[in-house]
Amino acid sequence: MIFHLLLWGVLTVLAAQLLVICVLVTTDARRKRCRSQGGFPRSRPTPLEIGDSEVQVYTYGEDLYAAMLHAIQQAQERIVFETFIWKDDALGQRFKQELQCTAKRGVQVYLIFDSFANLVVPRRFKHFAPFPNLHVLH
Repeated sequence: MIFHLLLWGVLTVLAAQLLVICVLVTTDARRKRCRSQGGFPRSRPTPLEIGDSEVQVYTYGEDLYAAMLHAIQQAQERIVFETFIWKDDALGQRFKQELQCTAKRGVQVYLIFDSFANLVVPRRFKHFAPFPNLHVLH
């Protein structure tokens, strides 16, 4: 008798939890269908002056990458480029190409990236043109 009551109690609790999960999932799905999700907030705050430096905060990756590529193209003396993960996708290829072109123009380019974090990246991507002023550490 006690076993049946205990079993009934456990099954009741499990059924109540399953009911709550179903209600939450259904409510969330309806809200997503009825409301416009909008886009990710994308703003360009004004640069901040800190001492002799200027700091720019980016809230959207594409804006940051465009600014980085522009800075690479405009470099005249030196670039120090450090990254944790650098993928062999279209954007990664574009960065690699711009950095090599900049080194070819005579700018000192120093690249540092984590080989362990990039184990899935093909080896060919990690090889760069042999310019004397292109320094790669990985």
